Amino acid sequence: MKNTKRKYIESHWLIFALKGALAAFAGICMILSFKNDLQYLTKVAGVALIGMAIVEIFNIFHRKSLQRNWGMPFAISLVEFIAGMALIILCRDGNPNADNIVLRLVIFASFILYASVISIIIGFTCFKNLTDSLFWITQGIIGAILGIATFADNGISNITHIKIFGIYLLVKGLTELYFGIHSKDEMAELHNVHVARSKKISKGKK
Repeated sequence: MKNTKRKYIESHWLIFALKGALAAFAGICMILSFKNDLQYLTKVAGVALIGMAIVEIFNIFHRKSLQRNWGMPFAISLVEFIAGMALIILCRDGNPNADNIVLRLVIFASFILYASVISIIIGFTCFKNLTDSLFWITQGIIGAILGIATFADNGISNITHIKIFGIYLLVKGLTELYFGIHSKDEMAELHNVHVARSKKISKGKK
Protein backbone atom coordinates (compact mmCIF):
# COMPACT_ATOMS: atom_id res chain seq x y z
CA MET A 1 0.00 0.00 0.00
CA LYS A 2 1.27 3.45 -0.91
CA ASN A 3 2.23 5.80 1.92
CA THR A 4 -0.16 8.68 2.50
CA LYS A 5 1.42 12.11 2.44
CA ARG A 6 0.81 13.60 5.87
CA LYS A 7 2.65 16.59 7.28
CA TYR A 8 5.18 16.08 10.06
CA ILE A 9 3.05 18.12 12.49
CA GLU A 10 0.31 15.52 12.10
CA SER A 11 2.42 13.09 14.10
CA HIS A 12 0.96 11.92 17.40
CA TRP A 13 0.85 14.77 19.93
CA LEU A 14 2.75 12.66 22.49
CA ILE A 15 5.80 12.68 20.21
CA PHE A 16 6.07 16.45 20.52
CA ALA A 17 5.21 16.43 24.22
CA LEU A 18 7.80 13.78 25.12
CA LYS A 19 10.57 15.28 23.00
CA GLY A 20 9.76 18.70 24.35
CA ALA A 21 9.85 17.51 27.95
CA LEU A 22 13.21 15.78 27.40
CA ALA A 23 14.78 18.80 25.70
CA ALA A 24 13.42 21.28 28.25
CA PHE A 25 14.55 19.15 31.21
CA ALA A 26 18.05 18.76 29.76
CA GLY A 27 18.21 22.47 28.99
CA ILE A 28 17.26 23.41 32.55
CA CYS A 29 19.82 20.97 33.96
CA MET A 30 22.56 22.44 31.75
CA ILE A 31 21.67 26.07 32.46
CA LEU A 32 21.16 25.78 36.22
CA SER A 33 23.81 23.17 36.98
CA PHE A 34 26.28 24.28 39.66
CA LYS A 35 28.61 21.56 38.41
CA ASN A 36 30.54 23.43 35.72
CA ASP A 37 32.14 20.25 34.45
CA LEU A 38 32.60 20.24 30.68
CA GLN A 39 32.37 16.47 30.37
CA TYR A 40 29.29 16.20 32.60
CA LEU A 41 27.34 18.89 30.73
CA THR A 42 28.32 17.38 27.39
CA LYS A 43 27.02 13.98 28.52
CA VAL A 44 23.71 15.56 29.59
CA ALA A 45 23.35 17.05 26.11
CA GLY A 46 24.29 13.77 24.42
CA VAL A 47 21.85 11.68 26.46
CA ALA A 48 19.07 14.20 25.77
CA LEU A 49 19.65 14.06 22.01
CA ILE A 50 19.71 10.25 21.98
CA GLY A 51 16.50 10.20 24.02
CA MET A 52 14.86 12.56 21.54
CA ALA A 53 16.04 10.37 18.66
CA ILE A 54 14.52 7.28 20.27
CA VAL A 55 11.15 9.05 20.64
CA GLU A 56 11.36 10.09 16.98
CA ILE A 57 12.11 6.49 15.98
CA PHE A 58 8.83 5.47 17.63
CA ASN A 59 7.22 8.17 15.52
CA ILE A 60 8.65 6.53 12.38
CA PHE A 61 7.13 3.16 13.28
CA HIS A 62 3.82 4.81 14.25
CA ARG A 63 3.60 6.66 10.93
CA LYS A 64 4.61 3.53 8.98
CA SER A 65 1.87 1.55 10.72
CA LEU A 66 -0.62 4.18 9.53
CA GLN A 67 0.86 4.11 6.00
CA ARG A 68 2.06 7.71 6.30
CA ASN A 69 5.27 9.15 4.89
CA TRP A 70 8.14 9.09 7.38
CA GLY A 71 11.01 10.86 5.63
CA MET A 72 11.06 13.91 7.90
CA PRO A 73 11.02 11.90 11.19
CA PHE A 74 13.83 9.72 9.83
CA ALA A 75 16.00 12.74 8.93
CA ILE A 76 15.37 14.32 12.33
CA SER A 77 16.04 11.15 14.34
CA LEU A 78 19.19 10.33 12.35
CA VAL A 79 20.82 13.70 13.04
CA GLU A 80 19.74 13.68 16.70
CA PHE A 81 21.17 10.20 17.20
CA ILE A 82 24.45 10.93 15.41
CA ALA A 83 24.98 14.19 17.31
CA GLY A 84 24.09 12.56 20.64
CA MET A 85 26.38 9.58 20.08
CA ALA A 86 29.21 11.88 18.95
CA LEU A 87 28.94 13.84 22.21
CA ILE A 88 28.82 10.67 24.35
CA ILE A 89 31.83 9.15 22.55
CA LEU A 90 33.67 12.45 22.90
CA CYS A 91 33.34 12.18 26.69
CA ARG A 92 34.58 8.60 27.00
CA ASP A 93 37.62 8.06 29.17
CA GLY A 94 40.73 7.65 27.07
CA ASN A 95 39.31 9.40 24.03
CA PRO A 96 42.17 11.49 22.60
CA ASN A 97 39.63 14.13 21.49
CA ALA A 98 37.98 14.44 24.91
CA ASP A 99 39.48 17.89 25.41
CA ASN A 100 38.95 18.98 21.81
CA ILE A 101 36.84 22.07 22.41
CA VAL A 102 36.59 23.00 18.73
CA LEU A 103 35.11 19.61 17.81
CA ARG A 104 32.60 19.87 20.64
CA LEU A 105 31.48 23.33 19.54
CA VAL A 106 31.19 22.25 15.91
CA ILE A 107 28.82 19.45 16.97
CA PHE A 108 26.75 21.82 19.11
CA ALA A 109 26.55 24.62 16.54
CA SER A 110 25.92 22.29 13.58
CA PHE A 111 23.05 20.58 15.37
CA ILE A 112 21.49 23.89 16.43
CA LEU A 113 21.64 25.28 12.88
CA TYR A 114 20.29 22.05 11.35
CA ALA A 115 17.40 21.81 13.81
CA SER A 116 16.66 25.52 13.38
CA VAL A 117 16.40 25.18 9.60
CA ILE A 118 14.01 22.23 10.08
CA SER A 119 11.87 24.32 12.47
CA ILE A 120 11.68 27.19 9.98
CA ILE A 121 10.76 24.80 7.14
CA ILE A 122 8.03 23.26 9.31
CA GLY A 123 6.78 26.73 10.23
CA PHE A 124 6.52 27.86 6.60
CA THR A 125 5.17 24.65 5.03
CA CYS A 126 3.06 22.77 7.57
CA PHE A 127 0.61 25.29 9.01
CA LYS A 128 -2.43 27.20 7.91
CA ASN A 129 -2.72 28.73 11.38
CA LEU A 130 -0.52 31.84 11.44
CA THR A 131 0.07 31.69 15.21
CA ASP A 132 1.42 28.12 15.11
CA SER A 133 3.49 28.96 12.05
CA LEU A 134 5.11 31.98 13.72
CA PHE A 135 5.72 29.89 16.84
CA TRP A 136 7.93 27.41 14.96
CA ILE A 137 9.58 30.04 12.78
CA THR A 138 10.49 32.10 15.86
CA GLN A 139 12.00 29.04 17.50
CA GLY A 140 14.07 28.45 14.36
CA ILE A 141 15.26 32.06 14.21
CA ILE A 142 16.30 32.04 17.89
CA GLY A 143 18.14 28.76 17.30
CA ALA A 144 19.89 30.12 14.22
CA ILE A 145 21.11 33.15 16.21
CA LEU A 146 22.39 30.88 19.01
CA GLY A 147 24.03 28.54 16.49
CA ILE A 148 25.81 31.37 14.70
CA ALA A 149 26.90 32.83 18.05
CA THR A 150 28.35 29.46 19.04
CA PHE A 151 30.32 29.26 15.78
CA ALA A 152 31.42 32.87 15.62
CA ASP A 153 32.30 33.97 19.16
CA ASN A 154 35.53 32.34 20.34
CA GLY A 155 35.98 34.84 23.16
CA ILE A 156 33.50 33.32 25.60
CA SER A 157 34.26 30.41 27.90
CA ASN A 158 33.68 26.77 26.99
CA ILE A 159 31.11 26.39 29.76
CA THR A 160 29.20 29.40 28.37
CA HIS A 161 29.13 27.78 24.92
CA ILE A 162 27.55 24.68 26.45
CA LYS A 163 25.09 26.82 28.43
CA ILE A 164 24.07 28.38 25.10
CA PHE A 165 23.26 24.89 23.85
CA GLY A 166 21.23 24.40 27.03
CA ILE A 167 19.28 27.57 26.27
CA TYR A 168 18.54 26.25 22.78
CA LEU A 169 17.32 22.92 24.17
CA LEU A 170 15.08 24.79 26.61
CA VAL A 171 13.57 26.97 23.84
CA LYS A 172 13.09 23.97 21.55
CA GLY A 173 11.69 21.87 24.38
CA LEU A 174 9.14 24.43 25.55
CA THR A 175 8.01 25.02 21.95
CA GLU A 176 7.44 21.33 21.23
CA LEU A 177 5.92 20.63 24.66
CA TYR A 178 3.44 23.47 24.23
CA PHE A 179 2.65 22.43 20.66
CA GLY A 180 2.17 18.79 21.65
CA ILE A 181 -0.31 19.61 24.41
CA HIS A 182 -2.02 22.36 22.40
CA SER A 183 -2.34 20.23 19.27
CA LYS A 184 -3.97 17.24 20.97
CA ASP A 185 -7.49 18.51 20.24
CA GLU A 186 -6.47 20.03 16.90
CA MET A 187 -5.06 16.71 15.71
CA ALA A 188 -8.31 14.95 16.68
CA GLU A 189 -10.28 17.48 14.63
CA LEU A 190 -7.86 17.16 11.71
CA HIS A 191 -8.17 13.36 11.83
CA ASN A 192 -11.96 13.66 11.64
CA VAL A 193 -11.61 15.96 8.62
CA HIS A 194 -9.37 13.41 6.83
CA VAL A 195 -11.79 10.57 7.67
CA ALA A 196 -14.77 12.56 6.38
CA ARG A 197 -12.85 13.46 3.20
CA SER A 198 -11.88 9.81 2.62
CA LYS A 199 -15.48 8.67 3.06
CA LYS A 200 -16.65 11.33 0.62
CA ILE A 201 -14.09 10.21 -1.97
CA SER A 202 -15.09 6.56 -1.48
CA LYS A 203 -18.76 7.39 -1.99
CA GLY A 204 -17.92 9.35 -5.14
CA LYS A 205 -16.18 6.31 -6.65
CA LYS A 206 -19.18 4.04 -6.10
